[in-house]
Amino acid sequence: MKQEIIAVDVDDVLAMQAEAFVEFSNKRWGTNLTVDDYDEHWGKVWQVNQQSLYERVAEIYGSGQLAKFAAKNKSSEVLKSLADNYRLIVLTSRWQTSDKETRAWLDYHYGDIFDGIYYSGFFDRKDGIDITYKMQASKAVLRDDLKFDYLIDDQLKHCVEAAKYGFQAVL
Repeated sequence: MKQEIIAVDVDDVLAMQAEAFVEFSNKRWGTNLTVDDYDEHWGKVWQVNQQSLYERVAEIYGSGQLAKFAAKNKSSEVLKSLADNYRLIVLTSRWQTSDKETRAWLDYHYGDIFDGIYYSGFFDRKDGIDITYKMQASKAVLRDDLKFDYLIDDQLKHCVEAAKYGFQAVL
């Protein structure tokens, strides 16, 4: 019998990303953000143009910040329990250039409970292409390729799309 697969997001599901983003932004760019101001679309949060958005995102990704995120309380315990009955994979919208740092962070906080790490590519920049062009893309469209049965994500759009594609998601 096939073991069902749960795809798990990283930022704001496993990692305390919004808090770290706000803290870094306030220190680095003098913003006065709170966690309530946070949105997946960082350009909207910062109210900057595309070039500034790309430069800031690249700075965050190059700063080592991803390795400093705290893990969500009890997430390791819950996932280890799920791993007894399901295969777990990571499905993240992080840039693929963060793979080494992401893997190290996951290994440190979660050990070897994940069978693979997959990047959606939604925000990866390709020269000459606007990095927001895939903002409306959903992780549900990756289900056929990755063969997962369930999704755990912090973004409502991914969970709503999962329902449209006929599978369950936990917000």
